[in-house]
Formats: sequence, structure tokens, C-alpha cells
Amino acid sequence: MAEYTKGDRLSICHTQKCDCLVVDYYCFILSVIETCHLRKIDPWNYIAQVLTQGRQGIKYSPIPLVC
Repeated sequence: MAEYTKGDRLSICHTQKCDCLVVDYYCFILSVIETCHLRKIDPWNYIAQVLTQGRQGIKYSPIPLVC
């Protein structure tokens, strides 16, 4: 159960499905950024590439491994 502030009210994740979805997406983005940092890849370029490929209907490429 995650608690965080949203405006003037305190939300508890398990009672607010919409808020949970936002938290899930936020955690996903943070995970991608951290993985990119660990693999010495620029996270913003990777995210931009994935979004561009998605708009073109191309399957995204996985985060490259460090050789």
C-alpha cells in the first residue's frame, strides 16, 4: 500500500484504481531510467526512440546490455 500526496488530499493506492495506475506507470518509467543508467545508456534517448518506434508501429527494442 503506497501513500502519496495529490493536491490537498492524501491518497491510499489500494482504494484509488486510477491513482494506482499512475503510480505503476511512474514506477515503470523510473525502472527504465535506472536500468539505462546501470547499462550506461542515455535513458532519455532510449525513451524517445521507443516512443518514436511505437508511433510508427515498430516493436520497441530492448535496453541494450553493456558489453
